[in-house]
Amino acid sequence: MIYNKSIEGKYVYLKSVLEKDAEITLKMRLDVSKTKFLHPVENNLQKQQEWIRKQNQREDDYFFLAYNRKNEPIGTIGVSEIKDNIGHLGRLLSYGNVFESFELYYLSLTFCFDTLKLKEIWGDTDPENLSAINFTKKFGVIYEEPVKDPDMDRMVCYFNLNKETVEKSGIRKLIYRER
Repeated sequence: MIYNKSIEGKYVYLKSVLEKDAEITLKMRLDVSKTKFLHPVENNLQKQQEWIRKQNQREDDYFFLAYNRKNEPIGTIGVSEIKDNIGHLGRLLSYGNVFESFELYYLSLTFCFDTLKLKEIWGDTDPENLSAINFTKKFGVIYEEPVKDPDMDRMVCYFNLNKETVEKSGIRKLIYRER
């Protein structure tokens, strides 16, 4: 689904991914240094455009491209599988500095809780992806024990997160402190 507004932060802003962004998002998804723990995608621009076209039409699926204040694309994030006030937060890739990366994730959570009015989000992370685990723990995430994901044929750790937990984490103060 396309969200027609820009989600503005101090360091970054998020805009819905459109078909014209396929080359940028494909390049990010093919970067093995960043996508080691994500399912692989084919190096095929037409397939990426088609995926975006279909994603833009799904009513339970938002996919964003993050830009820094120099208008450079620095990452992606999305919320999908929205049902009964719960959504799946994923598709996180970040090339930004620490403040940009934290704000990218924080803005997506704010979108989920304040704009979409979700009561909870869930996600999954490969248990070997310590960078992602440590990153999300700053937002209050507590992971369950690893289990086998039959669709992906790999181990994952699931988490659930609500607005109150994010607020208690203190991440907002960390992001917006004076530098």
